[in-house]
Parts: sequence; structure tokens; C-alpha cells
Amino acid sequence: MWYGRETSPLVLRLEAIKISSFGIIPRQVYTSHSNDRGSTCVGFLVTKSVYTQQYRRFRALLIQARKAAGLTQVELAAQLQRPQSYVSKVERGERRLDVIEFLEVARALQLDVVAFLHQLDAW
Repeated sequence: MWYGRETSPLVLRLEAIKISSFGIIPRQVYTSHSNDRGSTCVGFLVTKSVYTQQYRRFRALLIQARKAAGLTQVELAAQLQRPQSYVSKVERGERRLDVIEFLEVARALQLDVVAFLHQLDAW
């Protein structure tokens, strides 16, 4: 109820679907729990990809590509202008790469990104 104002049909509808405490997401749609495949949010499965088999494969392919390029972690880190610990954390899964960072690594390793992604997806 909106404190003495006339309640519009929209307000009644919003109250009926029980808007979350943030005021933006209907409570019956929003859940925030983890299961073995990820978290459910706004009716869609949101995978915590760093914990998936596919992300482990992604990391393994990056390691394989680095070694095939004949680079150590120190040498790759130098090309990326990052500390060696950055490469180590990425390879161990302690640090997640976003798309831009992946492209930087791929460029440093002279990877064919499309072929790399096909290899990842084919597994």
C-alpha cells in the first residue's frame, strides 16, 4: 500500500508478485542457491564455470598451448606484462580469465582462437 494514495493496477500487480527487497526482481522467480551445476537466478541456470569440467579442460588446453609455444610461465607472464603468479593462478584455476584477458593470452601464445574454442567445445 502506498500511504493513502490511490493504488494503481500496476502497484497492485507489483505487490501481488512480491517484489524482492531490492525492488527489482520478483521473489518467486529469484532464487539464490547453489547446487552441483551452479546457481539458479531469475529462472535461468547460472553456471559457476570455474568449477565445471569444461573450465578444467579450458585450463588444460591453455597449459598445453603454452608448452607447445615453448614458453615457461615466467616468459608468458613477461609477454603479458604480468607477474608469473598471474599465469600460475590462471592455470591452477585460482583466477578466472574474462574474454579480453583470454584474447591477450591467445595473442601471446599465437593461438588460433576459433580452433582453440572448437577443440574446447568438441570435448
